Amino acid sequence: MRVFIRKIIKLIQKYIMYILWYLLPSTSIPNHIAIIMDGNRRFARKNKLDDVTLGHRAGFEKMIDVVRWCRDLGVKEATVYAFSLENFNRPQDEVDGLMQLAREKFEQMLSHRESLIRTGARIKIIGKISTLPQDLQDIVERVQNDSKRNNAFTLNICVAYLSTEEIVNSINQIHLANPTRRISEKDISENLYTSPSPEPCLVIRTSGERRLSSFLLWQACNSLLLFEKVYWPDFSFYQFLLVIEYYHFTHKST
Repeated sequence: MRVFIRKIIKLIQKYIMYILWYLLPSTSIPNHIAIIMDGNRRFARKNKLDDVTLGHRAGFEKMIDVVRWCRDLGVKEATVYAFSLENFNRPQDEVDGLMQLAREKFEQMLSHRESLIRTGARIKIIGKISTLPQDLQDIVERVQNDSKRNNAFTLNICVAYLSTEEIVNSINQIHLANPTRRISEKDISENLYTSPSPEPCLVIRTSGERRLSSFLLWQACNSLLLFEKVYWPDFSFYQFLLVIEYYHFTHKST
């Protein structure tokens, strides 16, 4: 019964997105949305969950929902901050739980008929991938290879990521290719992990924190920033619609 109700809710949400897509001018729909999915651990504590990994699990399920909302609205690309390089400094049991969750969810993307890959999404996992366990690196490679020809939607998942490390890596790559080259802004942009993706139109951060935490610092220099107080797993369809409405009126007035 719960599965049936969830399917009905998804159909209603999709119908609402189609109405919005029809009513809003194309310029009012962000081409690229970036999200700092913050608040999973606090969500777990608020709900008295025994393991903070359950909060991260709820956060992943919310990511799938929000990506579906974006795609149904006509957004072409989303970039989500899933795991910072600094998260490796957290308690080992939490890090191990996050790595296991990543294995499980990436495997689901490969095998489930209704997964993002099977519905036409290209998945890019970006960050310092060499810091991940080798078996997870192998799964990441499979996910990217299996989806590289998809073009209905692009999902960039930032894992083991820091924007400062990304910028340094970009400069190093340019220097290695040509040590005497005078480095330009264009060179740095073209060598970022996110290249050739466009700059995000909108950056959303949940949990009430009002900072970027080394997320897309280079790419988001001209982006509209929106900070939501709700924890990421609690981010609702209604709040997503309010975000789009805010973007529409802000974009309209500029």
